[in-house]
Amino acid sequence: MHSHLAQMLGTLILESRQAQRISQKELANQLGISAQFLGQVEAGRYMIPEDALKNAIRVLDLPQSKVEKIFRIASSENVASLYEGLKDAQKLRRR
Repeated sequence: MHSHLAQMLGTLILESRQAQRISQKELANQLGISAQFLGQVEAGRYMIPEDALKNAIRVLDLPQSKVEKIFRIASSENVASLYEGLKDAQKLRRR
C-alpha cells in the first residue's frame, strides 16, 4: 500500500542528495541507516522509517510543500486503488 509513497519519497531523497553532492554513505550515517538500505529506499523498494525521514527532511532541507504534496498524491492513489479493487470484486460477484 505504501509502494507509490516509497517510490516518490525515495526519488525526492535521491535527487536532493545528489543535488547537494552528499554521498549515499554520508547521508545514511546521518540518517542512522545503512548505505545499502538507503539505496533500497532511494530506489523505492522500501519505505523509509519515520525517524530517518525526519532526519532526511532536516539534513537535506526538504521543503514541507514537496513532502506534503507527495503524501497527498500517494494517499489519493492508495484510496483510488482500494476502490478500484472493490469495483473488480463487484464485477466478479455479478457474473
